[in-house]
Formats: sequence, structure tokens, C-alpha cells
Amino acid sequence: MACAGELGMTSAITNANITNSFWINYAVDRTISRETQTQWIVPLALQLVPGLLLFFGIMMCPESPRWLARKDRWEDAQKVLVNIRKLGSDHEYIQSELADIRLQVEERSTIRMSKKDMFYKLFQKGTRNRIAIGLLLMACQNLTGVNIISKSSLGSPPMHKY
Repeated sequence: MACAGELGMTSAITNANITNSFWINYAVDRTISRETQTQWIVPLALQLVPGLLLFFGIMMCPESPRWLARKDRWEDAQKVLVNIRKLGSDHEYIQSELADIRLQVEERSTIRMSKKDMFYKLFQKGTRNRIAIGLLLMACQNLTGVNIISKSSLGSPPMHKY
């Protein structure tokens, strides 16, 4: 639930983690022999650390204010927003965000869509364009060859004679 001011920090953390993964691959390639299984076990084990941090960290996260609002627990939703934003409950930003949430919850409750209607909504003009752009960007990213470069950062596997 990052607000506009926090999105830059979220992106920076993601990019730093990607950079760290390349440095870990480089360090493993330079320090661990390719003849042992340790070379692929160490990077794989290191990938578990953020997952474990996320697993245990999610236990400390409060419920989503939008979820609380959908359950008609408005006071709890306001408490969560106050805690997350570190602002007073009467602050303009908190009141504005609660009003936006209230509007969305009310709009959603009046527009009950069946699964079939939701599926058809995927193919409406605005949604269809967004999905097409996302798929095109994913395909173009793969066509740049960046995956080949990142996968080959560990070097080629050892050659065995059979």
C-alpha cells in the first residue's frame, strides 16, 4: 500500500535487490568451484532469506484498510491508515483517503458483477488495451536478450566427458 511518495523508494529497493543478485552470482562464480553442487545451492539458499523475511514480516502487517472497510469496520480502517501514514486521525490526507475508500466500497457494492461479466470486462476496449500493452512489454523485454545475459553471468557449466 505505497502512496505516491513511497513508490520511488519501492522501485529503488527492487533495483538494489536485482543488483545484489548479480553481485552474489559474481561472488559465487569467483569463489566456489564449478565442480561442486555448492555453486548453485548457495544462490538458491540465499533466495530463501527474503522469502522468509516476507513470511514472518507479513504476520506483523495490519489488515488492509480497504478490506476492513468492505467488512464495515470503518474505525479499524481509520486506525490502520493513521498507523501507516503516521498522521492524526483528523488530518486532511487521512480523511481524503477514507473518503476515496468509502466511495470505492460503495461503488463496488452497487455494481455486483458475476464471474461471467468480469470475464467479458477483460475484453472491453480500455481493459483490452491495458492487457495488450502489458503483454507486449513482457514479450519485448524477453526479446532484448536480457535473460540470456543474466543467466550467463554465472558462466557456462563445466564440460563433462561421458
